[in-house]
Amino acid sequence: MNASRNKKPGFTLIELLVVMAIIALLLGILLPALNKARSKARQVKSATQLSQIHKGLVTFASDEDGIFPTPGRIARLQYNGNFVPGKGEEDYQANNHANMYSAMIQRNFVSPQILICPAEVNSRCVVDADYNYEEYRPLQGQYWDMNAESQGELAPDGDWSNTGFGANLGNECNVSYATMALVGKRKKDQWRDGMDSSFVVIGTRGPGDNSSGTTYSVGGIDGSTPDISLYEQSQTIGIFGGREEHFGNQCFNDGHIEYNNTFTPDGHKRWEDSNGQYFEDDIYVNEDLTPSSNNPNNVGKDAFICMIYAIEDNSPDDGWDPTGYTAVWD
Repeated sequence: MNASRNKKPGFTLIELLVVMAIIALLLGILLPALNKARSKARQVKSATQLSQIHKGLVTFASDEDGIFPTPGRIARLQYNGNFVPGKGEEDYQANNHANMYSAMIQRNFVSPQILICPAEVNSRCVVDADYNYEEYRPLQGQYWDMNAESQGELAPDGDWSNTGFGANLGNECNVSYATMALVGKRKKDQWRDGMDSSFVVIGTRGPGDNSSGTTYSVGGIDGSTPDISLYEQSQTIGIFGGREEHFGNQCFNDGHIEYNNTFTPDGHKRWEDSNGQYFEDDIYVNEDLTPSSNNPNNVGKDAFICMIYAIEDNSPDDGWDPTGYTAVWD
């Protein structure tokens, strides 16, 4: 008796190799497009977060005479020897970005989550998952979860420590975005709901010098040679630029957002020097250091977004000191 065997068809080795080659080719074509789409999605989400932050600033200002959150106006200096809500002089040394964002979280104008960019590249930038909402003690001069290194001129009586909300990239940092420096005349003119469509107030961090933040990375107004290493070695290039070129979202005072690879956005307000000359405004550089019209209170009018975690002095009596701060960049 002859038994017949049914031979099942199958792939030969050559056919399998051809299929694998085709799959590899398709992946090579599709993956760059998928990565680009993913990067674009992160950029759009970051723009949405900046828009939400700006809406929080405007909402806060609606109850504060049009002024955006200013820590030194919230946690004021003592009045007749006591902390009295709404009374006392402004604590200018409290006007850093750690206190500003912490005050917004405390009063529910923003959430800790939207302060971290979805494309963040610095591992020290993390959501403040344990924000302490119980640190609201007005009669003790404490209005938010404060970090010790960001206290104002007169430290409050609350239980603050280094575990509070931070804006120092050298430690745990709970915010990704660069924000307008609350020093100089820009604070009076632009840190309010003026709806200026030609002045940047928040945005993606840019490259800079940790010591002062006044060093140009792409060329100065005086034609001096830039410090190119600040640009090429900056982690911020990797946020949206893929480690090659800096791209960032820039949110203007009126709330509109532009995505640029330039530090001097088209249509941005120019700034005036002491000789009455106007210059393009590099939003990542503190350029306006010389009073115009011989008026010491006219210094610091240019846009300057950065990350400041401490202010040494910014008293109006000192001519709106534009450099009394400690900034971090990468």
